[in-house]
Amino acid sequence: MSISFAAVELAKKIFTDLAGKSFMLLGAGEMAELAAKHMMNNGVQDIIVANRTYERGCELSREFNGRAIRFEDFPAELVHTDIVICSTGAPTFVLLKEHMQKVMKERKQKPVFIIDISVPRNIDPGINDMDNVYLYDVDDLKGVVDTNISERQKEAAKAEAIVEDEIETFHKWLMTLDSVPTVVALRERADAIRKEELERFFNRFPSLGEKERKAIEGLAGSIINKLIHAPTVALKNDAEDKDVLIALIKRLYGLNGEDDEKE
Repeated sequence: MSISFAAVELAKKIFTDLAGKSFMLLGAGEMAELAAKHMMNNGVQDIIVANRTYERGCELSREFNGRAIRFEDFPAELVHTDIVICSTGAPTFVLLKEHMQKVMKERKQKPVFIIDISVPRNIDPGINDMDNVYLYDVDDLKGVVDTNISERQKEAAKAEAIVEDEIETFHKWLMTLDSVPTVVALRERADAIRKEELERFFNRFPSLGEKERKAIEGLAGSIINKLIHAPTVALKNDAEDKDVLIALIKRLYGLNGEDDEKE
């Protein structure tokens, strides 16, 4: 979303792959330095720094493992440069159209990407009319930034919708936790009744075969499951009167403990 990052995005549109491209930094402004770091992170090599203060240029070039040249020598180096970022404090143009025409002739019209983020402009706007020369200024980069922000806002809205859906799902799950102990207790109570009644029945009819016993056990289990299905579903639903429902089911099925059962 920054100006320096937008510069890299534009360079990618022109060259597709920045790996191995040569890069020149005219001046040592903060935005230009940030753009240089983004360029390096995207594979740009052979970084040249041309600054009016040669010592500052040398210092900056060491940060990028590049090389420094004297400012007046930069036109000659343009012949071997694919990407240029200009950020100087000069009050007038430091690169004119006629200079760039000579450069492009020697480059055999190989594309050049130039970004002028100087205020006032340091690159002759007429250069942008030349074939295979792509000149952008701060206003152009701001347009890219605004587009990126707009796209991010769209994606943020999608992300917020996803978060809202997940919050709702989590909330529903969280609400079911209050009823889990009651559901477990209800199933345990029903299973205990099933076992007790089956044992009593089988004691009365000891001559039943294994096949008959399993059939009766299956029938008893099916009846129990159907009887407790409705209260179980009611407990799991996100009802506003969940606490009242839990208390009611505990009382109806005797799940409040021995004292309540005796009452």
